[in-house]
Amino acid sequence: MIGPKTSFILERISSSTEDGTGGVVVWESLRKLTGVLIVNTGTESIYGGKITPGATHALYIDKPKALTITERDRLKDRSLIYDILYITDFNKQGRQIRLDLKELK
Repeated sequence: MIGPKTSFILERISSSTEDGTGGVVVWESLRKLTGVLIVNTGTESIYGGKITPGATHALYIDKPKALTITERDRLKDRSLIYDILYITDFNKQGRQIRLDLKELK
């Protein structure tokens, strides 16, 4: 990948409990991922007449060995957290993937 590299920690839900007020979710750190982060512009779309926020960033990484990344995972960079919205094998060769992310506020 060409461009400045950024490192993230991939996190996955290890446990969750429902306490009647939204619950408690515990995230487990799985692995450090490094890739090229791109900021998307025009991140809102209109679906069914409603404005829907979309991906705010895209992260291009080499496909990790012995690890499956899913849309239920998230990425953490210092104090920033990103939900993974979509995972794409953008060059259709199985070596690199694109993660469309939404920065959480």
